[in-house]
Amino acid sequence: MHNLPRCRGWGWEIPCESSGEEWAAGQERQKANAPTSDPTKGFTSERAPEDRGARSAIRPVDRRDRGSSSQFWRWAGTAFSREASEQGGRGRGGPRWREGRSARGRARRAAFPGGFACPSLPPGSSERARERLPARAMALHVPKAPGFAQMLKEGAKHFSGLEEAVYRNIQACKELAQTTRTAYGPNGMNKMVINHLEKLFVTNDAATILRELEVQHPAAKMIVMASHMQEQEVGDGTNFVLVFAGALLELAEELLRIGLSVSEVIEGYEIACKKAHEILPDLVCCSAKNLRDVDEVSTLLHTSIMSKQYGNEVFLAKLIAQACVSIFPDSGHFNVDNIRVCKILGSGIYSSSVLHGMVFKKETEGDVTSVKNAKIAVYSCPFDGMITETKGTVLIKTAEELMNFSKGEENLMDSQVKAIADTGANVIVTGGKVADMALHYANKYNIMLVRLNSKWDLRRLCKTVGATALPRLTPPVLEEMGHCDSVYLSEVGDTQVVVFKHEKEDGAISTIVLRGSTDNLMDDIERAIDDGVNTFKVLTRDKRLVPGGGATEIELAKQITSYGETRPGLEQYAIKKFAEAFEAIPRALAENSGVKANEVISKLYAVHQEGNKNVGLDIEVFGEKKKKHYELSL
Repeated sequence: MHNLPRCRGWGWEIPCESSGEEWAAGQERQKANAPTSDPTKGFTSERAPEDRGARSAIRPVDRRDRGSSSQFWRWAGTAFSREASEQGGRGRGGPRWREGRSARGRARRAAFPGGFACPSLPPGSSERARERLPARAMALHVPKAPGFAQMLKEGAKHFSGLEEAVYRNIQACKELAQTTRTAYGPNGMNKMVINHLEKLFVTNDAATILRELEVQHPAAKMIVMASHMQEQEVGDGTNFVLVFAGALLELAEELLRIGLSVSEVIEGYEIACKKAHEILPDLVCCSAKNLRDVDEVSTLLHTSIMSKQYGNEVFLAKLIAQACVSIFPDSGHFNVDNIRVCKILGSGIYSSSVLHGMVFKKETEGDVTSVKNAKIAVYSCPFDGMITETKGTVLIKTAEELMNFSKGEENLMDSQVKAIADTGANVIVTGGKVADMALHYANKYNIMLVRLNSKWDLRRLCKTVGATALPRLTPPVLEEMGHCDSVYLSEVGDTQVVVFKHEKEDGAISTIVLRGSTDNLMDDIERAIDDGVNTFKVLTRDKRLVPGGGATEIELAKQITSYGETRPGLEQYAIKKFAEAFEAIPRALAENSGVKANEVISKLYAVHQEGNKNVGLDIEVFGEKKKKHYELSL
């Protein structure tokens, strides 16, 4: 069967079924029958009687008979005249063909109800013939559906109604929540994520997973934004937001399918949320008493660290407690940026330590490697001499001129370094390059020289030692210099580090020197440290705590369900579903721990009905014993 394309040109359709071989045969017959020397000959759709069997057969006709305005199109070996079709003539361009009244037209339309595509020229056609093809013949206009969609630009999609919009969005959010649900809790699984830069992340931290996934779905992105806001405000609990939001939407879908409207579901959820805020103060089991006690703070930080580093929570909690307590100001305003982490590859996690001050993975520039009672001058400019903006050529004629050529520059640098040394400064920290001549005079006056490339490190160092960064190489005054108990070059593993140390535990910044066998492991531990530091910050604002292990969620579900039964309207169904959504938290803990979730939930409800509000899931004994779970969480 031949390919029967359709060409839309000046308002009529031109079917073509000739193949390349038939067209070539017709051309040979045309050359045999047509005069080759008369340029005034053209072609028409009328066929010679002897060539009626060939679709591509044509015979010559005088072009002058058609007039100068005649336009001839040749498609797949058959030529048509526009004027002939406009005058209502017979043939493939006439009104009978356009209206489908010809037998051949009806047969072809029945065989190809979907229409034809636009044809291409036969093999061997000249470029001139291709240029004669009208551009409009290749265009295909697809009309847009009426309504709101036709107001949007090309490629835009429009969904409406429950089936297309609401259920689709709920499904996307459920799938996102299911992705991070298996990473919830101490026994949650790590996720391996490779971002667009081909960087590998192995973690169970939901905030990191979502940040590297780059979610594009609009509805799912709203939950991602809520998780990011939770991380900014609290620093932990990002996975709780995802799991709880996914459960709320899943149960809302059930309400919509049984006939409740969207507004009724929203109203019931808002009522239940207000009730949960009223119940929470009654569930407080204890409060932090002394945030300057390292042992007490270490106990309070266990839960937030356990979810990231299960098994190492005791050691890491003590490290974080020491670092936080040492810089906790009397005003009570705690800044999480004052806890720094320096990751040094090698050894193990239990070789990590806390240092009151700052540690940089750098080496000293000069010969001096240790200074006691340091007076520090900080410069944000290069430690170099003054250089003119323009360059010139110097003609030296004698040896004496050669000896004196750079003597003036040397004397200037000597005087600058000597002026800095006369102020009492014995440590210089610069944010730019260090010239060899300047380094020579720094060694001459016994000054320790450290170079920091990062302006953020330079700013934090100024905060640590109480210095002011100077933009020019001028002698600092007493108020502009920083002070530190000791500055020394040390070796941790096989890495050289410069330590700015305060002996007293009242500095502005503390550093946790973190050791580990791999970079991915240290990155994951650093995220656990960030969660612990943010938990300490929350404790400085609100010292109340509630029991963990799903105890708080089960008690909220029990009381909100009882409250929903007292409501007379349709919102009671939404209130009960809101309470049921809290079961997703202990259910996720049980499933990730390998426990039968339904059995655990039923046992927890039974215990809470007896009045034991602080009983939760103990993953170490897999819920077999009824035990008060005082490993507290916020």
